[in-house]
Amino acid sequence: MNNSPAERDFAPLNLFNEIIDLENLFLAWREFRRGKRGKFDVQIFERNLEDNLFILHQELKSGTYRHGDYTSFYITDPKLRKIHKATVRDRVLRHAIYRVLYPIFDKSFIYDSAPMVRGSQLGRYPVN
Repeated sequence: MNNSPAERDFAPLNLFNEIIDLENLFLAWREFRRGKRGKFDVQIFERNLEDNLFILHQELKSGTYRHGDYTSFYITDPKLRKIHKATVRDRVLRHAIYRVLYPIFDKSFIYDSAPMVRGSQLGRYPVN
C-alpha cells in the first residue's frame, strides 16, 4: 500500500482498493482498538480478528457489504444523552476510510471545518 498522498492515484477504484486493502484494514483495527480493549464488543471481534477482517474485506470487494444495526444507550456527560453506536466492524471500516481519505483532504480543510482535523480544538474528539 502506498502511503504517500502525493504519489497516490486518486481514481475512485484505486482509492476503494486502497481502503479495502487487508494491510489498511489491519492498521485501521490497531488504531480503532486503542483505548477500547476492555470493551466487550471489541473483545468479541478480536477473538476472531483475522476471520472478521478477511470477511469484511471480501464483502467490500464483492459488493455484498451492508452496514450493521446501531445499538443505542444513554450516557450522562454532563447531561443525559442518547448515543447510537455502530458495530465494531463498521467502526473499523470508518477508520480504514479515514486513513486513506484524510491525507487527501486535510490540506483543503479550514482550521475548524470538521471535528476530525488533527491539532484543532475539535480534533480532540475520537473518530469512532
